[in-house]
Amino acid sequence: MMLRFATRGSKLALWQTRTVMAAVRDEALDLELCEVIVKTLGDRVVDQPLFRVGGQGLFIKELEEALRDGRADLAVHSLKDVPHQLADGLTLVAISAREDPRDALVSRSGARLAELPAGALIGTSSLRRRAQLRRQRPDLRFADLRGNLDTRLRKLDEGQVDAIVLAAAGLRRLGLAARITELFDVETLMPAAGQGFLGVEARAADLDWLWPLMRGVEDPGARRAATAERAFLARLQGGCQVPLAVHAVESEGRLRVIGFVSDPTGERALTARREGPAATPEAAEALGAAVAADLLTAGAADLLAAGRADLATGARSPAPLAGPPSARAGTGGAGRSDGAGRTGRSGVPAGSAERSQQSAQDVDSPPAFDAPASSEEDRPPPPATGGRVFLVGAGPGDPGLITVRGLALVRTADVIVHDALGATSFLAEARPDAVLINAGKRAGAHTLTQDEINATLVREARAGRTVVRLKGGDPMVFGRGGEELEALAAAGVPFEVVPGVTSAIAGPAAAGIPVTHRDFTSEVAIVTGHDAEPGTATPRDAVPWASLAGLRTIVFLMGVRQLPHIVRNLIEAGKDPATPVALIEQATSPRQRCVTGTLATIVERAQAAAIQPPSIIVVGRVVELRERLAWLEKRPLFGRTIVVTRSRAQAGAFCQRLEELGATVLPFPTIRIERIDPKPAFAAFLDRLVPRPSPSLAGAAAAPAPAAPRWTHLVFTSVNGAEAFWDRLFAAGLDARALAGVTIVCIGPVTAEAFRRRGVHPDVVPDTYVAEALLPFFQSEAARKTLATPPAGQPPGRVAILRAETARDVLPDTLRREGWEVEVVVLYRTVAEAAPEPQALAALREGRVDAVTFTSSSTVEHFLRLIDGQGLTVSAIPAVSIGPVTTATIQAAGLRLLGTAAVHTIPGLTDCLVDLFRR
Repeated sequence: MMLRFATRGSKLALWQTRTVMAAVRDEALDLELCEVIVKTLGDRVVDQPLFRVGGQGLFIKELEEALRDGRADLAVHSLKDVPHQLADGLTLVAISAREDPRDALVSRSGARLAELPAGALIGTSSLRRRAQLRRQRPDLRFADLRGNLDTRLRKLDEGQVDAIVLAAAGLRRLGLAARITELFDVETLMPAAGQGFLGVEARAADLDWLWPLMRGVEDPGARRAATAERAFLARLQGGCQVPLAVHAVESEGRLRVIGFVSDPTGERALTARREGPAATPEAAEALGAAVAADLLTAGAADLLAAGRADLATGARSPAPLAGPPSARAGTGGAGRSDGAGRTGRSGVPAGSAERSQQSAQDVDSPPAFDAPASSEEDRPPPPATGGRVFLVGAGPGDPGLITVRGLALVRTADVIVHDALGATSFLAEARPDAVLINAGKRAGAHTLTQDEINATLVREARAGRTVVRLKGGDPMVFGRGGEELEALAAAGVPFEVVPGVTSAIAGPAAAGIPVTHRDFTSEVAIVTGHDAEPGTATPRDAVPWASLAGLRTIVFLMGVRQLPHIVRNLIEAGKDPATPVALIEQATSPRQRCVTGTLATIVERAQAAAIQPPSIIVVGRVVELRERLAWLEKRPLFGRTIVVTRSRAQAGAFCQRLEELGATVLPFPTIRIERIDPKPAFAAFLDRLVPRPSPSLAGAAAAPAPAAPRWTHLVFTSVNGAEAFWDRLFAAGLDARALAGVTIVCIGPVTAEAFRRRGVHPDVVPDTYVAEALLPFFQSEAARKTLATPPAGQPPGRVAILRAETARDVLPDTLRREGWEVEVVVLYRTVAEAAPEPQALAALREGRVDAVTFTSSSTVEHFLRLIDGQGLTVSAIPAVSIGPVTTATIQAAGLRLLGTAAVHTIPGLTDCLVDLFRR
């Protein structure tokens, strides 16, 4: 039986459709599935904003026509594109679990919303997004931006706009999450109804037989939330032509719905919310409709009418639009709201008016409204609702030196308020939906004032969130942690402290300087260098120089710029000018530098070496031990900058090992691995691996599958293929027993390890890790002796090669010539990354890169594509290769080859780097 899926032809639409197809195949292996590509009105008209094209269902009408006239059986949509009223005779047979519902800012410069310059140009055709963004940044201008994701990102990269706003779900589904600059909290930029869900549409008459196939797609909780959102939309008769937004989320059996409506400018807006039981879609529908009714009662009809009248008179121009005057006090042109500058994944300025947190309501309880923007400032803060703040020390800079407890909290926090120094390297460990708030302070540049930080911690905890205040070093050592705890205690917010490794101890240790030693000193003082300049300290902060001069070890933090004053004050207080001194820059990191001297010489030496903050100053005879005890700089790759081009998913262990060896590692992912659903090819492959009955959709008795010659050899050319094979095998209800009697051949020890972990020892792993290394095995009698003597004209065996979509055909072609029956089963593909990594690209431009590592020919090819037009000289780029095939591609491309790994594995590539730079 053939099941036909109508789909648009964009990358995202195809991804969505193929994801649903994969789930359907898991329910019925004997189904044949195919795609029917349909072009919609929304695809054809790309020179006008959606609100001008008119009507609803711009991206689905033609797909629905394919369902109604029988050209297709199912259609997969982004649910936000589906009108609240479906065409006659059609139904939503499944609604998927929700991907990230938030909107995302992607900026060309990497600036978050609050950091964009005054009058920045934002690319978005959505009235919903424009209205809400104007409420945050009235100075912004807007430009219509249409096209698929690649087109929009290209327009951004070409400089047509300063930033664009996209649905995070689409970026994540296409593996483009790395392009996200900032994720907006749903209460700051509320999403469209249905955003993040996939909806599967079908003929209502086919529901009974299609429903069993949807078990892997349908999510009951998602259907309830989506039903509430679509009921809200239906009650207000909304679409893309009016600024409407709604978000429903279910928790502990209750559904919370919040709705938003505004005039086209965003200057007049209403928000309402309700909460109620979520046992059934009918209850969810009633809740969503009630929220819409509350808004209508509060005057939403006038706002919607203004929007529709605006559209009818053609008042909206598709040209870039400047925002209206601010409706909020204290919002500056540069986007700092009340000076707080909250940034991060949420995009909520810290000082912006916080909307009141209403108590839980059932549908029949009084509605809760958010006031229009002009009066939000007057609302009192909400009461505490179970939130807690953890002050966590991030350690001295080396990511390996955070505590186990601290890292666990980072990984589970709702909100992370982080410093700039020593903390940012852990943000990748945060939950994808965590709110990240930059509270970093550097000399002369504070993102938030201390009062704003304190207020942010209190506010987030009162909203019921788990907040991690992530501070470099130890939070209680010159981190103003005590002041933050005082503010939390005064507000009645519970808190805990997770100490960190302070740089005052770890920094000198990394430089080979113990701060105490039996032969030199039994005391140490830790002092802030900020107050070393005469006249800058208050009496409370004044440094007791006379007392310090009598101590044998003194550690100054934050004192590089005050070094001349520190030296003069110590000498004037009686410290011997010959006392040893060390300055340690970027302590514990691969960029660590250390300059030593005495009180008499250190200022001149530090200036000559251009030592910069953050640096630690150590004064005392313990500095003399550095000459014998220095260890960090002796790591074999210390001081080297290595670019890693592997996919993000596979680069982690390699990067970690290079960092352990002392290198500065710059990820430059050129590809990502994307699984391919190979059915029906994989189903046919399985039938020849384990012949079994074929399932029947109609429930008739299953008939045995026709006998087919069983595979004799399975060949796996990479760990990606091996992992995909095991996942597919388990998904089919099979396990390692299916491999009994089959010869397993693996290229490379990592590929082989994927089998050993599952209790299967590969039969053949060649000494060299290229496909050609298998040819002698298949040509030898060793392979043929495992088989019964084949009849005349029959192949010596049947080989399935499970591999990537694009690969060399040396092995299958040669085996076929040798008489073997060969089939290639494609399990994954390598997909190019959309844009180069900015930090690595900058290092390449500046000539700071010692080696670029390549682990396959595809990484070379995609690397060249990403750097094309970036002003780099290809012949000057130093390359290190994992093996001879990759080396040939490097040489053909004209890169400067430094070396090739003798053992063609990641450990072998690591050894090659060590050998190269040791020499």
